[in-house]
Amino acid sequence: MFIMNIDGEVVRSFYCGDAVQDVAVSKDGIWCSCFDEGVFDEGISTEGLVLFDNTGSPAFQYHSHLPEAPSIADCYAICRGKNTTLWLYPYTDFELIQVNPEKNSFIVHQTPETLHGSQAISIKGEYSYFYSPYNKGGTLYSWKAGESSAKK
Repeated sequence: MFIMNIDGEVVRSFYCGDAVQDVAVSKDGIWCSCFDEGVFDEGISTEGLVLFDNTGSPAFQYHSHLPEAPSIADCYAICRGKNTTLWLYPYTDFELIQVNPEKNSFIVHQTPETLHGSQAISIKGEYSYFYSPYNKGGTLYSWKAGESSAKK
């Protein structure tokens, strides 16, 4: 991972693991998620999701800090939430998970099968948006947690 200044100069670099899927940057640091080749390999990638501080040191490691949370075999999508939270959508069960690294806590939402395999997520208020689920390439869905179906 390279951190650059406004002029495009590299000011810092660090190793964030193998098979990085998504990156989300916040004031708290840099979130990196991994797909299966990293999760089932060795090193930091096996965490599935890591928050690195701005110096490149791991500040939060999903599997280590949340041993009771659903396992990540492949992280399909992530997006920032409010404050320090992050949302993730991991394979195999495709549960929408909100992670709070400050409290080492998580909340799990069961999603309708229609949304499984989505390549991107976004959260706004009580609605979640899922892009391009399995066999529905290019389709955008909205879903309210707790509802049994999603809307195109």
